[in-house]
Amino acid sequence: MSSTKSQSVPLQEAAKRERSLFLPIFSVLVIVEAVIEVYRLTIARYAMKPAVMLFLIINFYSESGRAKTPLGRTTFLALIASIIGDIFLMFKEEIYFLLGLGAFAIAHVFYSYGYLSTILKSNKKTDPVALFARILPYLLYACFFYNLIKNNLGGLKIPVTFYICVLAFMGTLSLVRATHTTISSFKYTAIGSILFISSDSLIGLSMFYGVKGVWVSPAIMITYYVGQYLISRGALQHIYVYENHSKSE
Repeated sequence: MSSTKSQSVPLQEAAKRERSLFLPIFSVLVIVEAVIEVYRLTIARYAMKPAVMLFLIINFYSESGRAKTPLGRTTFLALIASIIGDIFLMFKEEIYFLLGLGAFAIAHVFYSYGYLSTILKSNKKTDPVALFARILPYLLYACFFYNLIKNNLGGLKIPVTFYICVLAFMGTLSLVRATHTTISSFKYTAIGSILFISSDSLIGLSMFYGVKGVWVSPAIMITYYVGQYLISRGALQHIYVYENHSKSE
């Protein structure tokens, strides 16, 4: 492990230099997108919404060493699926909602696969009580949220129910990996997953539970972008320590 950590130093130093430029620009882009959502500037939204994620994807690809490691690849593919979902969800027709839902489900499958692989490769054991405690929150939340919106789903009941299950599974694995990665990686990923799920929950509440207000759209986008940023940052923290040796092979 010590040799792996020593190998990770150059990549981490390069990442710090890139992040010093990335984070302020990314923050400004997120704020601009939130303002666009408030004032419903449709044409600007078509350009800015995918641009924010594209900027995040390019940064992750660069910082992760061109996404050559196992977690780097799955995270990169999840981000790609997410931007495709973003583009679909910009259109109002039901077919585009379903396509967007499918793209984001694929993104969560990639995230879940990456987390599960991390857990299975680790030699550390998870205490059964701790495991139950990490599974329970998202299980309860998925059941609660489904019961909240189920009567208004109509013909979308099956795809939305499936998506809720995939989303809860991803969130659960983000907690289960606590003892199988670094503390910083776990914290970034766990908080990012909470924000991502909060964003999706707001979309569900606005579509199927009548939650309205000028704050809803910007809140959806801010929690989404910050969540994706933290998830990608958590992946990078794991890559720097556990997977950077793969880059040199």
